[in-house]
Amino acid sequence: MSSAQTLAAGFDDPVSDSARAFRVILDVMSRPGRVTQLPLLPDAPDSLLGGAAAVALTLLDTDTPVWLEPSLRSEPVSAFLAFHTGAPVVSGPEASSFAFMPAADCESALRALRVGTSEYPDRSGTAVILVDGFDAGLSASLSGPGIDGSTVLSPTGLTENAWLALQDNAQLFPLGFDTIFVSQDAAAALPRSTRIELKG
Repeated sequence: MSSAQTLAAGFDDPVSDSARAFRVILDVMSRPGRVTQLPLLPDAPDSLLGGAAAVALTLLDTDTPVWLEPSLRSEPVSAFLAFHTGAPVVSGPEASSFAFMPAADCESALRALRVGTSEYPDRSGTAVILVDGFDAGLSASLSGPGIDGSTVLSPTGLTENAWLALQDNAQLFPLGFDTIFVSQDAAAALPRSTRIELKG
């Protein structure tokens, strides 16, 4: 099957829709752990989920190398990203600016992501973790900038080892990578500055 036959359309109005999605992404990054509905969902390949596709269309471009966990790699996804974003696909998470991965299989990729350097802390990666929801997973208590006291996040499918990798990442601050969790229609974020305490 050709990419032309399988290409998902993306946003209906690429300029205004991506601008609205960008505002949501900024909002969740400034309020760690807060789950927010995405206002507009693009037509997207099934394996990418609508939320992940919205993030891709909003944040990726020709200067942002992207890595896809093997289960997300398919002709429809590759064609979608190539046509709508032009982002180069790289062979490993350590070479990416954005790494897309399902929650159930993300620990090794999280531990391989770029965390920046003391001279250039901004030269780090961003993890985009695909989840089935935000209310049925292992819970963690979050605190730090943007959080009044503490809040709890429970992304479905995220393993304890993955949480530990995120916890280790937080201890690197001001180095470290940022994380965006996406479901089919919502998003939440975990900036590197957020402190994480596993519950239970």
